[in-house]
Amino acid sequence: MNIIKAVPVSPGIGIGPVFCYTRNTQITPGYYINNVEEEIHRYLTARDRSVKELLALYRQVSTDYSEKEAGIFEANALMLEDEDFSDCVVQIIRSKNVNAEYGVQEAAVQFSEMLAQTGDEYLATRAADLQDIAGWVIAHLSNTDLSLLRIDSPAILVSEDLFPSELVQSDRKNLIALVTAQMSANSHTAILARSMNIPAVSGIGMAGSQIISGTRLVVDGDSGAIYINPDPKTLEEFETMAKRQAQERTSLRVLVGCENRTKDGRLVEVYANVGTREDIESALKNDAGGIGLFRSEMAYLGRTDYPTEDELFALYRDAARQMGNRRIIIRTVDIGGDKDAPYFHLEKENNPALGMRGIRLCLARPEMFKTQLRAILRASVFGNLAIMFPMITAAFELDRIEEILRGVREDLMARNVRFNEDISLGIMIETPAAALLSDILAKQSSFFSIGTNDLAQYTLAIDRQNPSFQEYGDVRNEAVLRLIEMTIRNAHKAGIPVGICGELGADPEMTAPLLAMGIDEFSVAPASVLPLRKRIRDYSSPDTIEM
Repeated sequence: MNIIKAVPVSPGIGIGPVFCYTRNTQITPGYYINNVEEEIHRYLTARDRSVKELLALYRQVSTDYSEKEAGIFEANALMLEDEDFSDCVVQIIRSKNVNAEYGVQEAAVQFSEMLAQTGDEYLATRAADLQDIAGWVIAHLSNTDLSLLRIDSPAILVSEDLFPSELVQSDRKNLIALVTAQMSANSHTAILARSMNIPAVSGIGMAGSQIISGTRLVVDGDSGAIYINPDPKTLEEFETMAKRQAQERTSLRVLVGCENRTKDGRLVEVYANVGTREDIESALKNDAGGIGLFRSEMAYLGRTDYPTEDELFALYRDAARQMGNRRIIIRTVDIGGDKDAPYFHLEKENNPALGMRGIRLCLARPEMFKTQLRAILRASVFGNLAIMFPMITAAFELDRIEEILRGVREDLMARNVRFNEDISLGIMIETPAAALLSDILAKQSSFFSIGTNDLAQYTLAIDRQNPSFQEYGDVRNEAVLRLIEMTIRNAHKAGIPVGICGELGADPEMTAPLLAMGIDEFSVAPASVLPLRKRIRDYSSPDTIEM
């Protein structure tokens, strides 16, 4: 028996034989064409046909799964119809006098590179989607069949990667688990795998050469471990574990509609972290009490210019309508560090995580900041919105925020624009400075939210984007936990609630310690809401807090 350690992508246990899948792809050569307008017409016809097929897939997935998963294909259809993308294809055909297949291929490469350069993991998944939908158009242009995934008997699929369309068009009953060389946890294929309850791991690298068709595997989607030709004892252990997990998934749905109340009667809020409309739908499906972290920078990434006030207003208004009376905490734009938008023209920094990012960028570009604040305030009459400011390190930043916000409010009142004048204003505690000054910052805040990922990074002097130092960046480090406990204590002295929105909040082993410290709210990925609710309901307060 050999064991490979991969990256967990979708939880669960998969046991079965291997089916190796290789997509039938080829580079489309460019060649000179005589009639440019005819070639452009050929492209538009293939594009429109692909859009219709993607929308048909959207309707199929809506029926088979849910609107959230189906939205992936609706978004892909819209991306295919995007004016900028179509204009790019047409421009390549026209300027180079080349065939439409080559034009689509080149445009997809250009747009994929642009999305990848943002440094944002979610937008990198959109780059993969572009390659998927470009394949649909090229297939129609070249009169070839799309590469469809056929699995004739139950098996664990092993491949370099997998497109969302390939996954949903596969025979689900025969797909036991996924093992890929490259697939991020935020990719649309990973989202679909989780919604379809398909265990998945990725990042097998060169070790994947040990896995050949017919080999028997155990895939642990929780730990990322892959067991090649498991011995009888290991096989029996994982078969038992798989049965238990199936029973637990069923039992968790019983918690929908239940309160997050501990055994000793304490009510704790469980919210969801979101960045897209699909995330909000997932939050509702998993019965989140609200949105604890709305990543507003998603509206700024993958574009060529700043979003307008009306675009942002529509985004926030629609989110408010989706969530009804449930609270939505909108974090103001957190561009910089590991997230970049080319049109911001940020100067290159040797240490971007310590430079122009978060609230620093907003205060340095007040017009951009005011545009977002106006949009949030205008949308605040449509639901229960709150505003949260990231990367706070000092009280003077809150003074400047209040000054800018005062001007925005006065502007809206002068134009007779309605907004919630009592909207809650909170801050993220994600720097040691903010934690150490939390007693002072609490006087100017309605609530705190602890971002444990950055708090650990800055406390432990570790670049969390560098995998070489992961062993030094443990968010459970005692120094990080002491700062969290200090923050909670100071928040409660000031009479304000404090939540946690970093990865520590979803860590099963940290639920009890965080509750013992007095945390009031958790905000986690939508899929983690119900498991967290169960842990809260099973918790009873100890007499003392052990650190």
